[in-house]
Amino acid sequence: MKRIDISFLRLFRLMKNLTLCTCVVITFVGTYLYFDYVKCEQFKDTFLYLYPFGNVSSIVQELKKTGTTHTKEINDVYRLYNVINSPKNACKNPVSLLVIVKSKCSNYGQRSAIRNTWGKGGNPNIYVYFSLGYEAEVQDEINKEIHAHNDIIQGSFDDVYRNNIYKTSLNIRWVSVHCSHLQYVLFIDDDYLLNVKGILSYVRMLTSLNISNKMYGYRGQCWKPIRLCFHEKSYISLEEYRYDYWPDYLLGGTILTTMDVVIRISSAIPYIKRISIDDTYVGIAAHLLGIELIDEKRFSKQSRSASQMKYLLSAHGYDEESLIATWEEFTKF
Repeated sequence: MKRIDISFLRLFRLMKNLTLCTCVVITFVGTYLYFDYVKCEQFKDTFLYLYPFGNVSSIVQELKKTGTTHTKEINDVYRLYNVINSPKNACKNPVSLLVIVKSKCSNYGQRSAIRNTWGKGGNPNIYVYFSLGYEAEVQDEINKEIHAHNDIIQGSFDDVYRNNIYKTSLNIRWVSVHCSHLQYVLFIDDDYLLNVKGILSYVRMLTSLNISNKMYGYRGQCWKPIRLCFHEKSYISLEEYRYDYWPDYLLGGTILTTMDVVIRISSAIPYIKRISIDDTYVGIAAHLLGIELIDEKRFSKQSRSASQMKYLLSAHGYDEESLIATWEEFTKF
């Protein structure tokens, strides 16, 4: 009996110590997160003035009013690269939604899956175009694809991940030049499944509200740059971006916005220092231009089942086979 009492006391003391340690850890983490949040909010208030050309909004207004500006460009992406292939008669007719799918030259299977599912031709309410870079090894196949489908926008830059900033910049430029009469634009990656009926209904709702100067997507808040050099895709050096936080930004896999926003960002890009991560770059542009980012969690960053897609606008993480299978199941509902 005495041994049992001693064991119980030891267990009680251990639990008491563990509880105390847990409380200390929770308090420490909570305090750290609170001050980190405060620091992030202070950063947002000062970022406009710290970043080169914090007056980007004024530059864009000047360009709109006079067609010129005395401010020197610091981002030469429009001079470095150009669009070498473009759909004929692009955006010829007024539609409810223009969809630009960011793809890679070698991802023919993904594009084929989209053309046979949510991006299938014949829908009078949307245009779907695919954006690619350049890969000499597969250009003959790309040329055949262009001839067969007339739905490819191709840039002159190497089609590698770190050049997505060029792809996104040229997409924005191309849309602002060739499709400026359309009202809504959706930028999406080729591993996403799009609920077409849902997004068109969403656009009609936005139209009824007469919205402008807004972008919709899955919003990241107070996220920090990744400084670990082995994280190749998302690594950003202090030389390239010296701040501790990103301004709020939308994950680049799905972004919905209006043409007025696309045109303003297109005009601003030459006056915003280029970085290699495209979705954070667009977030910086939005911040400097005073564009509101709306957090829309129905643009899911994870793959979802067909039954779940009824309640979502898009979902991420599909290869060719799973995209087709999920779409076929989804259309049965």
